[in-house]
Amino acid sequence: MDLRGTPFRYSLAPVLKRDAWERDTLGGELQRARLLAEQSQRGYDAALAQVRSAEMRMRELHQQDQTIELAGLRLLHVYLEQAHLAAAQRRSELRKATGLLEQVLAQFESKRLAVRTLEKHRERLHHEHRQDEGRRQQHAADEAWLMRSAPR
Repeated sequence: MDLRGTPFRYSLAPVLKRDAWERDTLGGELQRARLLAEQSQRGYDAALAQVRSAEMRMRELHQQDQTIELAGLRLLHVYLEQAHLAAAQRRSELRKATGLLEQVLAQFESKRLAVRTLEKHRERLHHEHRQDEGRRQQHAADEAWLMRSAPR
């Protein structure tokens, strides 16, 4: 009588392996998306800082009643327009990077949940398999004992 038991085989192992690989790949994409979002945030903050600095300088000059010649005023106005355009462009880049981050995060969470579900399913089936094997071995041992103790 063979008391060794059958090995556990999980029929969804290829699916689990694929999902785990996709989750790991999405983890790398998530890191890149976070880095891009952080860089975009820093760029936007820097653009806003330039705008605030120029506006503050204009306010200071105005409060001190200093006159600015017309050419300097035009130059400052053009600079502020360009700074506002750059800030708007950075804000647009930040929105795109944030949207990408949210999309990748949602995909990552979905894969993480799928992998976790499959792992729990595998654990439940493995536990059931061990219990069945234990019962089978116990039954075989009982049968062997009954055969030995039966009168001949």
